[in-house]
Amino acid sequence: MKINNILLLCFFSLLLWTSCEDSGDKYYLLGLEESDLIVTTDKVVLTQDNSSDIVLSLAWTKGTLSVSNNKVSAPDVYDTSLEISSTKEFSSLVEVRGESLSIAFTGKELNAIAKELGVIPDVATPIYFRLKGSIGNNIPAVYSVIKEVSLVSYEIDMSRGLILDKEMNDTGLFLFSENEDGIYRGFMGATAWANFYMQEGNGTTWGNDGVDGDAFLLSSEDDPEKRWNLWFPSVGGSYYVTVDTQKKLWSALNLPEINIAGDLSAQMEFDRSSNSWSYSFTADEAKEITVSLSGVGKLFDYSTGDQDENLAISTPFGFQKEDNELIFAEEPSNFTLAIPEVGEWTLILDLSNPLELTCSLVAGTIEPEVVNSEVYLPGIDDLLIGGWKFESKLSLFNEDDLSYAGVVNVDSEFGYGIYLEKDNWDDFYKLDSGDQLDGKLLKGAEDNIPAPAKGTYFINVSLKSLKYSVLALTEKVYVSGLNDSWDFNTTLEKTQNDGIYSGVISITKPSEYGFQIHIDDSWNNYFGGVEGKLYYTGDNLKEDQTLDLGEYILTVDFISESYEITAITK
Repeated sequence: MKINNILLLCFFSLLLWTSCEDSGDKYYLLGLEESDLIVTTDKVVLTQDNSSDIVLSLAWTKGTLSVSNNKVSAPDVYDTSLEISSTKEFSSLVEVRGESLSIAFTGKELNAIAKELGVIPDVATPIYFRLKGSIGNNIPAVYSVIKEVSLVSYEIDMSRGLILDKEMNDTGLFLFSENEDGIYRGFMGATAWANFYMQEGNGTTWGNDGVDGDAFLLSSEDDPEKRWNLWFPSVGGSYYVTVDTQKKLWSALNLPEINIAGDLSAQMEFDRSSNSWSYSFTADEAKEITVSLSGVGKLFDYSTGDQDENLAISTPFGFQKEDNELIFAEEPSNFTLAIPEVGEWTLILDLSNPLELTCSLVAGTIEPEVVNSEVYLPGIDDLLIGGWKFESKLSLFNEDDLSYAGVVNVDSEFGYGIYLEKDNWDDFYKLDSGDQLDGKLLKGAEDNIPAPAKGTYFINVSLKSLKYSVLALTEKVYVSGLNDSWDFNTTLEKTQNDGIYSGVISITKPSEYGFQIHIDDSWNNYFGGVEGKLYYTGDNLKEDQTLDLGEYILTVDFISESYEITAITK
């Protein structure tokens, strides 16, 4: 039996009931069979504590399309979505696309949906779920049975934009939206090229729009190809940051210096760890002083890009006192401070809390906190070097997160610890929980961190989040970015010496952004470098921009954190 293909297409796209005829027989579209819908619970209480947990899951069977004669099969064009409403009539709803046969909601996601539906926080409210199945806009949809869930939501604070690190972990920092209008502001201390995301109270996470050259455009797409992390320009230091989710733009005003004028005349020092500026001085008498704080910033935004400090817009700024509140403004105003007695004092401008900027006098001299540039791993190589010694080490790569990384040779009998200073056995971190490859740290813990099998490994440690991870190096590493080719086709092979890799690279043109050395093909673990020194997540190597075109031997030594590029002579 034959069915006219044109009629069949019309039959699916135009109406639910139609027919075509062959030898007097008629065939009817019976419709979309209802899908069964299953929910894991009928009561959910949402809190900040379970915001990251899976609190509700739904699953269903695959819907089908059928015709009245079993000799004719219908194509698989069934489209499913999940509808969520606060009314049984689904008069207002939120629709979620069904990419598979199940969906799971975190507390944060479900709370955002509740807010969109107008659910009153802290009140048990029935929420209704149903499946919607369809095969086209012109054909009536069918629905599953309705499932009811009692939901207690919590108030969503849209005044704070939480700052997440590049792994989307909460850093504890935030920007403030005074009018809860999607425009967030605040001060951040950042290293050059520091990465971050910003997350709103409703769970929306903002990053870069994922297009090369668009450093200050925002995207909230839940797709790593369409939403990269945000990053600061090539200048580290103190920044006044504005994130405008309405315009999908952000900007970073670098504060290179803050000058004190009035009864004190000096330049303040910035401490990134505390996000504050300070100036210490000696008072020869108890008195009131009048001061003003000002400077000229460098504004980086969509018009300037992130690459060239010289393109940044010169922007005067100052701090003003209004109703006893300190305000960041375009120009300064005078305000008074009381020195209670003779002695050493420190003027501190604290920018860490965007809700409350403060400028105060503190007795004594305050020195910025010093962060160790290295940490040591006694025990990780005790069978190799003969005992617990301070030879294997990791280098600081993110001061804000107190993150250290490096490649070490492992041959350990009893495991190892992470020690803050060479030959200092008193300040250390050991195992809280975990195994040879990843886990949590605890300062002063008794149990050693378990070491993996003998070999060469990359180790990444954060003393702020108290986490560690370990990755075995393989027989090759990857060079990406050469000749503007961002792939893993160029490799360096392991040599006879542990941690040293070497291979031929071909320079056919200068790359725009330089190149990187990746220890695996995940894009996550790479080294940059300059003048023969390797740096984990550092600025890209740029030698290809100055060397003659041709072939070279590139050798990298991860343990000594060095590299060498040698021309191949013919």
